[in-house]
Amino acid sequence: MVKIKADNINLQQIAESGQAFRWNQLDESGHSYSIVAYGKYLEATQTGTKSVLLDCTEADYLETWERYFDLRTDYEAIQLMACQGDARLYEAAIQGYGIRILRQPVFETIITFLVSQNNNIPRIKATIEKLCERFGRKMTAPGGQQYYTFPEPEALADVDKLQGLGLGYRDKYIAAAAKIAASGCIDIERLEVEEYSTAKLILTNFLGIGEKVADCICLFALHKLEAFPVDTWVKKIEERYYGGRFPQEKYAGYQGVMQQYLFAYIRNTEK
Repeated sequence: MVKIKADNINLQQIAESGQAFRWNQLDESGHSYSIVAYGKYLEATQTGTKSVLLDCTEADYLETWERYFDLRTDYEAIQLMACQGDARLYEAAIQGYGIRILRQPVFETIITFLVSQNNNIPRIKATIEKLCERFGRKMTAPGGQQYYTFPEPEALADVDKLQGLGLGYRDKYIAAAAKIAASGCIDIERLEVEEYSTAKLILTNFLGIGEKVADCICLFALHKLEAFPVDTWVKKIEERYYGGRFPQEKYAGYQGVMQQYLFAYIRNTEK
């Protein structure tokens, strides 16, 4: 077990933020979740407003989970930026306390957000699990829990094998992205070291990846915190409160965190 203490971390906020789709709630309280990422299984429990208990070894924490939860970024300082001069964003940031931008596997995030197009969260989660069950490896965690890893690119590169998963028109996008990743003609892992504009341009050259999906990949996998994905929820809040466009330039370098505050705010408001 590893107990982490950090300002601005809330598992339920992160689980409901639309970033990741392999988090599953373990209790009704919303305090405990199972998480599968990087081929590993983790159970995480919120034990206080600034503390989380991770069921993993110290070695796994240092190798995988510290980075995954982005624990070296000062989200208190970022939230303070959101609390100055914009009453709506201030309210959104206070309501969104504890949201962090996860650092997720690149290939998995590409496929996940291709699946997400014109889709809802329950269906996205179900489709990703079907992909993992059909093409991933069945694993047993140290605690005995069974889970499936996310498929390797080679496993998803044949569009014919993707039938029967409810992917619809997205199957050809997934196969095309998998072929690129499998061939190595573009080193998707190196996109993280590229400038945001370069990484986004490369991603938008993939079949089926437009600006919004590219921004989601840049933000949630490549850790380009300046990426600002605009989906229907964010567009709604921009039109309702910002005259059609959120002033991103005021939050240079951290626009993506502001996007997450606004996304959570409008979804909670519309419930």
